[in-house]
Amino acid sequence: MKRYLVIFGIFILFASCNNNSSKNEEKLDTISLANSAKDKDKQQENTISVSGNIQQDSVFKISTQILSYLKQQNYEAFSLSFHPQKGVLFSPYGFIDIKKSKRLLAKDFLESILKNWTLTWGVYDGSGEIMQLKVIPYLNKFVYNVAFEKAPQKAFNKIIKQGNTKSNLKELFPEAVFVEYHFDGFDKALNGMDWQSLRLVFEKFQDQYYLVAIVHDQWTA
Repeated sequence: MKRYLVIFGIFILFASCNNNSSKNEEKLDTISLANSAKDKDKQQENTISVSGNIQQDSVFKISTQILSYLKQQNYEAFSLSFHPQKGVLFSPYGFIDIKKSKRLLAKDFLESILKNWTLTWGVYDGSGEIMQLKVIPYLNKFVYNVAFEKAPQKAFNKIIKQGNTKSNLKELFPEAVFVEYHFDGFDKALNGMDWQSLRLVFEKFQDQYYLVAIVHDQWTA
């Protein structure tokens, strides 16, 4: 009788060990799956981060080249950055008046310079007078009016500063990316009322970034 009891006890102990082992394996499997999911999420975050950095670096590289062309007044090279289908919209102020701002295809931009045409670019802030300028004077006043490549502040997809004319860039170009170059001011006596910003707006076309808008911004009364 004692012999049977001993055998039965060994059987119970063995079954209990197997059960505990099975539970431990289930726990280990659960932990392994959880860690695997975390690793996958982390890998995806890192991939997104790297992709974002590549995009930002690429756009800044193109922007630097564009500013170089403007500084050199190499307008033919500058025109090569224009979106092939949409051209470039030129806005003299942070709030883009989509109906009054001038939009030019590359060929029209170059022809306007060659033939010295006077174009209508919108209206002057404050006075409301029609803004009529030849292309190069417009560029000198409302695009490359300061050395923006030396701007102390630069941002990607972020508005650094706005005046009374609030920016509507993101609403009008929801699929675009942009860079901003910003100076807080030049004359300390003006207490920042002479700040300047330039925003270069890009959209992708056939795997390449092209300029779709140039937005100049500044302090306005």
